[in-house]
Formats: sequence, C-alpha cells, structure tokens
Amino acid sequence: LDRYLFTIGEVGMRCCDLATAEVVVMIQAIISQPAAENLSVGGSVRAHAFLAIGKLCLQNVELAKKIVPIMAQELDQSKDAAVRNNIVIIMADFFVCHTSLMVPYLSSFASCLLDEVPLVRKQTLVLLTRLLSESYIKLHGSGGLFFHLLQSLVDEDES
Repeated sequence: LDRYLFTIGEVGMRCCDLATAEVVVMIQAIISQPAAENLSVGGSVRAHAFLAIGKLCLQNVELAKKIVPIMAQELDQSKDAAVRNNIVIIMADFFVCHTSLMVPYLSSFASCLLDEVPLVRKQTLVLLTRLLSESYIKLHGSGGLFFHLLQSLVDEDES
C-alpha cells in the first residue's frame, strides 16, 4: 500500500486530473483513523497517505483548504513521529504554494520545534529556516515563532 500511495502522490504532482473524488476519499479514509484504532493500517501507511494527499493538495487549492485543517490537527495529536514528520514536510511546501492559506497554522507548525522526537525538531528547524530565509514567513506577528526558535537554540539533543 505504501508504494501505491507514493505513486499516487508522485503522479498527482504531474497530472492535475488524478485528484478525483474516489482517490481523495480513499486517502482520507486512511488518514482519518489513528493507527491504533485500525490495525490494518499502520503508521507507515498513514505517513505515506499524508504525503500523497499533500502532493495532490499542491495542485488543487480547493482540496488544500479541506485538508490543511486536518493536517494541523493531526500534527498536534498524532503520536506517530513519521506522520508528524511527513506533515511538517508537506506543510512547508504549502507555505510556498499556498502561503495565505497557511498563515493560521504557523503556530502549529512552529510548535514542532518542541517535539519529543529529535528528527521532527530538526526537520522543522531546517524547514522554518528555509521559509524564513526565502521570506515565505515573517518573524513579526507570527504567534510565538520567535519564542519557539529561541527554545530550539537551547535544545539538549546535539543532533
């Protein structure tokens, strides 16, 4: 299933017509249930599903408007580091393609600088730094982004 989701995401980035209602509903069914509730869908499948639907959203702003709140909520609630990491990656791409849509979710994105998993913290820091340097987001008026960045400076993990 991981391979199919990956392929859907890759093809969806090149062919705008792939985001049919059936494909979107299938992927939403996978991401809508936490892995613990649905034993047939593991964390890896959900992580790939978030990337696949995210790639479809990059081509379709109307779909992005529906999916971004779900991703932000999952970012705050998910216990799976792979899911959180993939959401951070795709949300960074949304900040580039759909900047105005993402402004309300900047604090959720930045809160990943305080994640318990070092990989998620590092990935978030790298992506936020890139978005700041390319002026997709600003430090002023960004709801605590500066505070989160300062906290990342004193991170005890050396990686």
